[in-house]
Amino acid sequence: MAVDRLPISIVLMVTSVVGVSSNIIIVFVYMSRMPNWRASGRFFVPFLAINDAIVCITGPVFRVYLNFNFIVRKSDVICQSGAYFINVFVAVSSMILLLITIDRFLFVYYSGSKPFALKFKWMSLIGILLIAFISQTPIWIFIGELEVKSVEHRKHSLGNMSFYQCSEIHGDKYEKSAIIHTTLRIGFVFCQVIIMAVLYSLIARVIYRGLTRIRKTRTTPSNSSSKLSPDPDSRSAESDTYTPPKKEMSKTRERLNTMLKKTVSRQNLYGHFSRHRFTYTFMLLTGIYAINLIPSTVITLLSMVLGEHTFWYRLTYAELSVSLLAYNSDIIDSAIHPFIYGLLDTKLRSEIKRILKCWK
Repeated sequence: MAVDRLPISIVLMVTSVVGVSSNIIIVFVYMSRMPNWRASGRFFVPFLAINDAIVCITGPVFRVYLNFNFIVRKSDVICQSGAYFINVFVAVSSMILLLITIDRFLFVYYSGSKPFALKFKWMSLIGILLIAFISQTPIWIFIGELEVKSVEHRKHSLGNMSFYQCSEIHGDKYEKSAIIHTTLRIGFVFCQVIIMAVLYSLIARVIYRGLTRIRKTRTTPSNSSSKLSPDPDSRSAESDTYTPPKKEMSKTRERLNTMLKKTVSRQNLYGHFSRHRFTYTFMLLTGIYAINLIPSTVITLLSMVLGEHTFWYRLTYAELSVSLLAYNSDIIDSAIHPFIYGLLDTKLRSEIKRILKCWK
């Protein structure tokens, strides 16, 4: 049975190595190369990276351990601890994304007049940690070691062998606790996704208005770009966009002149997307989080409705592989975030390149 779970175990181990190392690099760059991150829109990013690194350690290690230890007895404490801490840090990631969304909305929608205060940001981080640790405590009630006897597996006789897995404890009281907790958790996450979708749609409307103003400049003189209202997504302490050296800027301008046959509207359009690049980063992070949330939620609901202690044993090899990959999508999500930062955050990418050159 462990062989059946070997592919997902390999995926989880690769996810752990890549996720931990990349998130640690993000944290190192922020702490050592970007001293103004506390006073900018990047405040929550290093904390999200730290939490993602923890998820990439606890999640894969615990679930790979379960994949290869069907026959070995496990105590209730091991099962409860693993499930508890995975759920806690996954919940922290989702709530940090919610804080980022609210912060982006207040800053962009109100043109920088109502950002989160620094003190409030620190307090909100402490608050979500407390909420996550308290909200997942019911796991200690209904999760434990479950003994499952099986006569055969995939037409192979097992001679009534006993397997030990971490699952819901049998009994009406425990099953009701599991259903209530899972329903509340999924409902809370669903509300988070709805709130983030609404706020980002309002942010997108502000951005669209900015693009509309840019299009109107096609009929205005070339110096009209100076009359445009300042972009709401830039901060006095540290702009969301990395400002490269003058030589690099001149080369960039030359390339753009050649490629785009630069017009006023295209200049403004390029500048608009550059200034809003950091907002697009968070939009993409939230979108990928919502997409990865769907498969893991579906598998959780199926196992809850059909019975977690029987659901996994009814699947064919292909169904098991797909189901396990979907079930672990919430962990894999934490390993994707650093690559989104590097893809869209120009300053962060530049600092990482400098560090890599120094190591060479």
